[in-house]
Amino acid sequence: MGKYLVKRLLHGAVSVICAVLLIMILVYTLMDRTKIFAMDPNFTKITGNSKTTYMYSRWEAYGYLDYVPYADYVNKLATGGEIDEDTRAAAVAIGRTPDKDSETAAEYVKKFTETYEAQGYTVTRLDAVVNKRGRLQDGGQQVIFASKDVPVFSRLWDYFTNFIRFDNIHSVPAENDIGERKLTFTLYDPLYNQDGQNKVFSPAILGNGTTHRYLLYFDGQFPYLHQNFLTLHLGASYTVNAGVDVFDTMTSSQGTYIQSPLTYPTGHTEMSADDLHTATYTAGSREASSLNLDRFVDDYTNVNTFKFGFSKMGYSFIMGILSVIMAYVLGLPIGL
Repeated sequence: MGKYLVKRLLHGAVSVICAVLLIMILVYTLMDRTKIFAMDPNFTKITGNSKTTYMYSRWEAYGYLDYVPYADYVNKLATGGEIDEDTRAAAVAIGRTPDKDSETAAEYVKKFTETYEAQGYTVTRLDAVVNKRGRLQDGGQQVIFASKDVPVFSRLWDYFTNFIRFDNIHSVPAENDIGERKLTFTLYDPLYNQDGQNKVFSPAILGNGTTHRYLLYFDGQFPYLHQNFLTLHLGASYTVNAGVDVFDTMTSSQGTYIQSPLTYPTGHTEMSADDLHTATYTAGSREASSLNLDRFVDDYTNVNTFKFGFSKMGYSFIMGILSVIMAYVLGLPIGL
């Protein structure tokens, strides 16, 4: 029995790996990668060199390739202390054509090219696009970038090694100053005990430095006990909820918003559908938005909302259960 079970598990694992590999070959190698822009509303609004760089940035986001803009390379040198700010400013200001580069810009363009071509990248330079009067056209800014397609087996390895992610106090990058990184256990969830009176027993584990603010909490939604220590990552969605992880798309509620009185961490109160238990960290989000500034005390501002309907996975379960019941209710009498 043990050998049979191990054999079945191994066969299942191999089947899953082979299926994912074949899908990756079909999607990333055999299909036209420009198809991902068919439903992209931004794509038709961009022209010239800006459209090209936008395409490469989106291909990188979806795992097709590794894309390195020249400006990022120069800024990284400055951040690492290899060059000063004056040199950075001179190096990043490339000319409209190669012959118009300054000596400093030409020097660092050469270094950039040699560095990335040695690693197997293709370095592309797009000259400025100008009109008859010599003025830049919309989206015609000169650019340089390096790109390299991600090998299929490398992509497969990254997919399975990042399939399960564990949230921890070092999930937020070290360069982000968020104060003391720690986990806090409480028997009284602050969301249920904001006035300090009539305490409601509601255990929770909160994190600072973690991706999620709440790592463990209770609420009135099935299954009542929720955790964010471990999350599944299935890759980014293409069209529906583009850019959102597939697992989040499958498990997020649908339908109309359910609003209720809500007090935010700053004390601001309003009718809202925000679910603060789902808050995740987004660097700089509080200072970038006056709405977030009024409601949140830190950058844990990205929240889901309460909605009336079930998630896609929930509806799938319901339909599956109903189909099994109907199969027995109808199938048994017909069979007899």
